Amino acid sequence: ESISATPELAKLTAENDDAARSAIEAVLKEAVEDREIPADTDIETKAVLCLGLLRGVVQQRLVQPSQVPFEQVVPQAIAMVRASLTT
Repeated sequence: ESISATPELAKLTAENDDAARSAIEAVLKEAVEDREIPADTDIETKAVLCLGLLRGVVQQRLVQPSQVPFEQVVPQAIAMVRASLTT
């Protein structure tokens, strides 16, 4: 809510999102080149989904740290992303 209410914050968030998605896309493109994931992977969509997962987990951790134990959540998130990339 605060992001959409503040134009300056929205602009900075959009810039950060663009940079983060670009970084994720670069990793995914490298994985395609290395034949670690299928060549027909929708890189842009997967990058959006990965960033959404990361942001959601971090936001929950910030709000309720005791409810989001990284030592349990991170391995499961990695497994989930890997599974979605190899099917």
